[in-house]
Amino acid sequence: MKKIITDREEARKAGLLINGTHFVRTADGLRMYLPTFRYDHPVDLDTLVQYAPGENDALPTLNDLLKKGLVTEENDYREYEVFPEGFDDRFSAPPMTGARIRAIIDEFREHGFNVTRDAIIHNYRAWYDNLKSGFRDEANGYHLFSPCGCNSLRFSATSLCEDLSWQDTYSA
Repeated sequence: MKKIITDREEARKAGLLINGTHFVRTADGLRMYLPTFRYDHPVDLDTLVQYAPGENDALPTLNDLLKKGLVTEENDYREYEVFPEGFDDRFSAPPMTGARIRAIIDEFREHGFNVTRDAIIHNYRAWYDNLKSGFRDEANGYHLFSPCGCNSLRFSATSLCEDLSWQDTYSA
């Protein structure tokens, strides 16, 4: 049986808050921070206790609650994604022109992210080389992620959050 931490500061002091994810109980808006939860473990929202599988299988799991819309999952960071048209695979992708880069920058700006040309080029080159990548821009307050080249090109911007260790500049 595990007590679910319901206060962000309490979770931080316990050294448990690592990804900023929390849940909102939709009936009354109660915010529950679930830093060490498992989606497939039973949870009692009235007592805020999470059980190991088999310990209390009469209770729903977080997966069950999400599917039924009884809780919603939220993050402490903002996020927006851009899917450039025609970049379904790196072998048949059109060239990444200045006009395309400008359109991507403009779309991000419309949604509150000041994504730079350098970040887009960094992630595009990694994608083209079949590497996933991230670009951390402290000055503009965002992190830009792109998957590897076996996926369609996508740029995912998130606001910076101190609890997110994956918000670094890399190609892997």
